[in-house]
Amino acid sequence: MNKALILSKILTTISDQTVDLYDLFESLLAASLAGYRAPIMIEKEHNQRQWKRVAERRERENRKESKRRLQKYISKLKQDGLIDRTKENQVSLTPSGLDKLEQLKSRSYNQRFEIIESSNVIIISFDIPEKYRKNRNWLRGVLRFLNFEMIHQSTWVGKIKISEKLLEQLEKKEILKYIKIFEVTKTGTLKEL
Repeated sequence: MNKALILSKILTTISDQTVDLYDLFESLLAASLAGYRAPIMIEKEHNQRQWKRVAERRERENRKESKRRLQKYISKLKQDGLIDRTKENQVSLTPSGLDKLEQLKSRSYNQRFEIIESSNVIIISFDIPEKYRKNRNWLRGVLRFLNFEMIHQSTWVGKIKISEKLLEQLEKKEILKYIKIFEVTKTGTLKEL
């Protein structure tokens, strides 16, 4: 609806009777004049469209950035000789890539520590200094792997036996002295290991 028609409708409504400005506004909105939208509504819709465009642009930029990072990482893997790209744009591991994969697998917790169920509850508590942060995070990963439940970031509970291998690793990483391991042998008792 053009401005002249809107103006005509407003003036016609006012000429028929004396109308309060608020009532005029309400009646025009209620009557839903074809094509008439209050300037505030138009501005609101404009802002919504603008925000939608901004959100869509950000999403496109994020996708673009993710794709760029992935391409860069694949390029680095190819440069390091770990993967090959075929003419059909497929990727496969090279012999050195297979070696690297085996090396990474051997580092994983399940290669080092066996999960052996225990009938008793084991509580592990530690206060490892900040300078051993990497080893502290490693310990949390091992405890997660061993199905211990985190009570607090430094207190874990589970029904898994602590292996000699794990104790040796803790000693090797120089953090065993900061760790307390308790075994609940029967209800109401607590025994430090």
